[in-house]
Amino acid sequence: MLELRSEIEQKRQCELQKDETFQKFDKALFDFQNGSMDLRNRIRADFEGRFDSVFAKKGNRIVRVAKGYGQKHKAETRLVLCKVSDVTLLEPAQP
Repeated sequence: MLELRSEIEQKRQCELQKDETFQKFDKALFDFQNGSMDLRNRIRADFEGRFDSVFAKKGNRIVRVAKGYGQKHKAETRLVLCKVSDVTLLEPAQP
């Protein structure tokens, strides 16, 4: 489901929950195979968050309403991560 900014009264506030599940995911992101930059495992996880856009719907038009996100405000969208759940480490894909 996608809602444009004019259809939302206020952004859902969220703060990243750095719980045990997040720690498992974060650790797996930096667990490399010996002597390479390949991850030791494939990672499957569910993410909950908010998708922000610099555009809003006004009448029948879509207009820019914000500067942008990231370095030098070049990105028109961003994903605000609130929660990581159901982290599963899978065996690496065989070449």
